[in-house]
Amino acid sequence: MADATPEMPLGSDARSGTASVDRPRVETLIVTLCEAGRSALLRRAIETTLKQERVSASLIVVVNGKRYDPALLEELQRMPGVKSLYQEEPSIFLARRYARENVTAPYFGFLDDDDYLLPGALRARIQVLASDPAADVVVSNGFLHEPDGDSLLLGDIAGLQSDPLAKLMLGNWLATASALFRTATVSADCFDVTLRSNDMTFLAFRLALQRKIVFLDSPTYCKAYSPDSISRTEDWALPSLATLEKMLEFDVPVSIRRALQRKCAAAAHDISAIYLRRGDIRSAWRYHLHSLSIPWGLKRYLGYSRRLVLPLFRHERGTAA
Repeated sequence: MADATPEMPLGSDARSGTASVDRPRVETLIVTLCEAGRSALLRRAIETTLKQERVSASLIVVVNGKRYDPALLEELQRMPGVKSLYQEEPSIFLARRYARENVTAPYFGFLDDDDYLLPGALRARIQVLASDPAADVVVSNGFLHEPDGDSLLLGDIAGLQSDPLAKLMLGNWLATASALFRTATVSADCFDVTLRSNDMTFLAFRLALQRKIVFLDSPTYCKAYSPDSISRTEDWALPSLATLEKMLEFDVPVSIRRALQRKCAAAAHDISAIYLRRGDIRSAWRYHLHSLSIPWGLKRYLGYSRRLVLPLFRHERGTAA
């Protein structure tokens, strides 16, 4: 893949505190369960990082929890260019923070263990940061791999660059593999370990408010959703409302606050539906009432109350019996 920006010397970066080199150092951070069934995917992610040209690339791999395959962990520990760490408590949020705390290179980025980098990806991203010393993060386009073919993940790059916060209200543009961060200005504190869902969306929100982001239209990675991807599970959806409500604690423009409130109402409604399917009628009602407490949600979801009345009646009659 050709670099997205014209080739230029990567001059000294005062903000990173490191001298200019022809092969700038960059670290890729991977959090993995290190299970035998994902070994081929993990090896691919590592290989596509170490084969990046005109950079000095290495990896920090955090083995997340006790389900790891001992043979695969031992293989990771022997791999040149890979620093393997172990975290006993299985938490993607703690693990990403742990990985960031171990970064020593002037640039870093993340990969899920089922993602992989395209040739020239890291050099192209570094070029963007090197050409704009004020930039804190570059977010690149990428391919979503699906059974019926590949498609680009980002559209309207000009709109994203113009107002990333407003665009975030329409959908998350920060995939795990999409970004390269400047170590000096994106600290470990940017990775909130109190979250239980949608941590990359929350990070995008903070970056859009507090840092300078540059968007790169060239695709630099490929993403695929595994059948067991946690981000597509109900257990990932249930804590999503708390993440949105945490965003409301920030000082944001009125239009963004209204958009977040609508998202909160929609998330509460979705959670109510999950609990209804699970037969937990009290929790279904609790989140339904939460959705109605927001004016936009009252207009949109009031009619849904009818679907909860009969299950509640049956539940209460069963409890009384």
